[in-house]
Amino acid sequence: MKKILGIFLFVMLSIGLIIAGIVCMGEVQAETALKKPDILDFTLRFVDNSYDVAPIYSTDPFTGETVLSKEGYRVENKTIDVKIKNQSFNRYVDSQGNHILLQYDIRWKGHFDDYWHEYSSRDKGYYLGASNQIMDGSSLLYPNAPYTEITYFGGTYREDSDRIWLGNVPDGGKIDFQVQAFIGYYTRVEVPPDLFSPRTGERLVFTGESSGWSKTKTITFGVSDGENPDNTPSSPSQPSGPSQSSSQSEVTIGGFNLTELGLLIALCSVVVALTSALMYNRTRGKQGLVRK
Repeated sequence: MKKILGIFLFVMLSIGLIIAGIVCMGEVQAETALKKPDILDFTLRFVDNSYDVAPIYSTDPFTGETVLSKEGYRVENKTIDVKIKNQSFNRYVDSQGNHILLQYDIRWKGHFDDYWHEYSSRDKGYYLGASNQIMDGSSLLYPNAPYTEITYFGGTYREDSDRIWLGNVPDGGKIDFQVQAFIGYYTRVEVPPDLFSPRTGERLVFTGESSGWSKTKTITFGVSDGENPDNTPSSPSQPSGPSQSSSQSEVTIGGFNLTELGLLIALCSVVVALTSALMYNRTRGKQGLVRK
């Protein structure tokens, strides 16, 4: 009887270790898998905040006449506002300690040009962080922000502006825009020295999933919203991202979904029961022969 019990416990322990290994593998897989974000929906809006600065007059101290001290001038302040509809996403830290974020990239070009200018290329490879992902200490600053906005300006270049310059775009000029979403994380990679940089440096590399570029939207510079037909959302945006509510249905354990895992456990139980019964019958048979 002790021999049967030992065999039974050994089989159960082996099956338990196998299932535990599968569960551990599944937890890592479920935690580190990055969900592909949805293709983004966005709008474009032309804004004209240009204004006139009045001339300055003064009184001549010798004649008493009013004289012009400084000519008036006009300040051109024409912009394109890109407004991206945020996707539902909960930022998190994976099992490797990586901070998984939702970020965007934007690119634009003149309507009759073939060369795209990407946001990430001007900011050392950084993408634009979604507004609902911005942290203030250990908490989200705007967790329910519905949109992420960024402003591009056209006209004469100004070094004091923190907005992205489109170029000296004339009124009536057409500009194409596309956007895409990324879910993933940054890692630091060492850059070896070369002829231009004799010292070893670092750069950030983004690892993750992308939605792919959206459809192209075109806006006419200098034209108000009502006369720009292609600056409205194309379709409702669906929630995306590995939030707890959306990722639970996608979780697999060791490559098995919950149904398959249940069948596997049931099969292991049947094998244990059959093995135990077989060993028990063999032992009873041997005991019967000994008695005879």
